[in-house]
Amino acid sequence: MATLQEEIAFIWRRPKALSAILFLLNRYLALLVNISCLVLSFVPLSAESCLEYALYRQLTFIVQAVIVCLIMTIRTYALYGGSKRLLTCMTIIMIALAIAVSVESLGRFAGVLLPGFGCYETDTAAIAARQ
Repeated sequence: MATLQEEIAFIWRRPKALSAILFLLNRYLALLVNISCLVLSFVPLSAESCLEYALYRQLTFIVQAVIVCLIMTIRTYALYGGSKRLLTCMTIIMIALAIAVSVESLGRFAGVLLPGFGCYETDTAAIAARQ
């Protein structure tokens, strides 16, 4: 909230460029996703819903990482004077990393919920007291 005045002046009141759209997505999408995940962490979920929740978390992490990578790519491109060679190299690296991260992250969701992964297990008070 310390930079809200600057955000209004430099982002909201100007025509929306790609960098401004990415900035707003990075700022407010992360906030909304974190609030929704916080709320969902207090809701008891079935094994099926837990798998969907874990997939939602992974997908939102990937989307947020892509947004941050795009912002850093635009900044680096500008710092190096608009070098097409550098932009091509960074784009190839970013696509390769995005594919690797997506395969690794989403490869876990083959329909099996691994014990200890994802949602918390809940027990009744009597069962919890015995453990």
